[in-house]
Amino acid sequence: MKVAVLCVTALSAFAATTPILPEKLDDYTRGDVSPVQIAAADRDLLQEYGLKVADQAQYTAPDSRRMGVDAMQFADSEGAHAAYLWLRPSPGVRSPLTVVRFIGVRGTVGGGTTVIGWKNYVFRFHGAAPGQSAFEDMLAALPAIDPNEPSEEVYRLYADESSERWLSGPVSLARFAPGIPPSTAAFHEGAKGRLVRFETPAGAMNRIVFAYSSPEAAKDRAGALHALPGAKVKVQGSRVAIILNPVDAPVTQQLLDAGAAPAATWDPTYFWHGESLTLESGIAFAFAGCVLGALIATLLRLSKPREAFPDRSISLDL
Repeated sequence: MKVAVLCVTALSAFAATTPILPEKLDDYTRGDVSPVQIAAADRDLLQEYGLKVADQAQYTAPDSRRMGVDAMQFADSEGAHAAYLWLRPSPGVRSPLTVVRFIGVRGTVGGGTTVIGWKNYVFRFHGAAPGQSAFEDMLAALPAIDPNEPSEEVYRLYADESSERWLSGPVSLARFAPGIPPSTAAFHEGAKGRLVRFETPAGAMNRIVFAYSSPEAAKDRAGALHALPGAKVKVQGSRVAIILNPVDAPVTQQLLDAGAAPAATWDPTYFWHGESLTLESGIAFAFAGCVLGALIATLLRLSKPREAFPDRSISLDL
């Protein structure tokens, strides 16, 4: 479990001008708001992820129950999601606070701490957590919300979901993938990376996928990455997958193929993926089909010959 934000050095530069923590959460009342204390070793990483505000406060209930809350605002949803992946407790389980009316809420609870990520915000609740209604009100009142959602990796066979980390620059690269030099990854060219550990039958392997601005940049970086000792690399389009020191050749190739393939996307405005028929058009076509079917049925019924005096008697053979 991470303790990165429970150290002795205060990061006063991130103090919020307007507190983002509400005065009330359920029957808890907020105390004084102060900057979250961040260790010097972790400060650069959170800055790389785009941290803008980091507030903390103690909440107290009438029966003396206490709940510590950290609230972190990031420049965008991608940086907040990267911080959430790093700060969430491990081992942990899914938090009940993910079942709210806001789409995209991610949450993990473990060791008495609940970490929630939504849009460009990350929250940590220590010792207790608010109810769903109070948490929804808290989210609804947040300022400067990034409307975008972070991209999601498609997990494959053997993937350890809790191991996922985002590589946004040299600080996160040195923290989570020290075997790759920053100059080789080329963050100065806009590279973004994602690391996932795979627990294969032959042993654990870390796969890193870098996304570049163009296929040409990806091919150039693939050559540099392939020159690293023990590196296996696969490039496809603008994505490059790399595994250092693989332990199983067939599984390694499978993981590289899956990582280098473009991430699957689905636009909910389309009735089926890859075609130009929208959902609205699909509904319109379905309605038109029902109307046409009813009209044909009516015409067929009217076209049948009718008897002038239909026999409506009932006969019974004994």
